[in-house]
Amino acid sequence: MNAGRFLMLEILRPIKPAFNNIFGKRHGRLFVVLSIVFFLSFIFVPHPHPEWSVCAVKNFIGLPCPGCGLTHSFSSLSHGRFVESFRWHPLGPLLYGVLLFFWIQSLLMLLGRRASPGFMRKEVNIRLWGKIFVVLFMVQWIVRLILDT
Repeated sequence: MNAGRFLMLEILRPIKPAFNNIFGKRHGRLFVVLSIVFFLSFIFVPHPHPEWSVCAVKNFIGLPCPGCGLTHSFSSLSHGRFVESFRWHPLGPLLYGVLLFFWIQSLLMLLGRRASPGFMRKEVNIRLWGKIFVVLFMVQWIVRLILDT
């Protein structure tokens, strides 16, 4: 082992337990990912009339995907523009709220507190909520396609 790598491992040794505590647990990884999502949505300031889209489906096919507008919606919410957020994507504020709930829940779990209310304790319920969101996204997408054409 070279000296540089050994020195790096020795420097990181005290950090390893904290790193494992956060990244070694599912709620720790969720907390980090959602923190990045919320941070990026806060620093991103969308143009009101975008010239291009980051959506591959929209760029290649010309039709919006079920998630088109979520980035703008999240950014608008992070800047306190609730009506604008809803205009970009009707489910954006709801999804933002659910993700904010999961972010707070994962933070409390990292701090060693019991964070789950009764209706979110079981994995089955999380899957059920996921299925509900998929159906809502598909319905909203179909309505958007019908109204935009």
